[in-house]
Amino acid sequence: MGIVGLLGGYLTDRYGARPFTLVGSGLVLTGLILLALDLWHRTSALDLAWRLLLVGIGMGFFNGPNQTLLMSVGPRESMGAASALSNLSARLGSVIGPSILSLTWSFLPDYVQQMSIGMLVLALLGVLTMLCAWLVRPEAQNARVEDYTVVADS
Repeated sequence: MGIVGLLGGYLTDRYGARPFTLVGSGLVLTGLILLALDLWHRTSALDLAWRLLLVGIGMGFFNGPNQTLLMSVGPRESMGAASALSNLSARLGSVIGPSILSLTWSFLPDYVQQMSIGMLVLALLGVLTMLCAWLVRPEAQNARVEDYTVVADS
């Protein structure tokens, strides 16, 4: 994710953010679906690893371009607030998501049902992410870093 994130940031600066948010969210969704399909079979560590690698590559391609889009849709005066809200939503997702899944799992009787519901929730979130990336506002589609870089007055 870290290596591909650097590549995604470079490509976003060069070609715009929207294509890479779509590619990244598509790779995450594909990886999650492949993980979900393999849930009921015994799988090797290598089979699991390449699916998780696909998810990590997708996240690397998605995160930087997504931040570029978020920072480019508002005026320069609101960049700090946009950055703070973006970070807050990511942290809330990190806390609330596992809490909700843990609560849901406590009502399910066995491991297979718990994993099935968990993968279903992740796949649905992947579809939602892909849909949001697809529906991004037109003026933000070609956002590049230089479009919102603040230049200090001398």
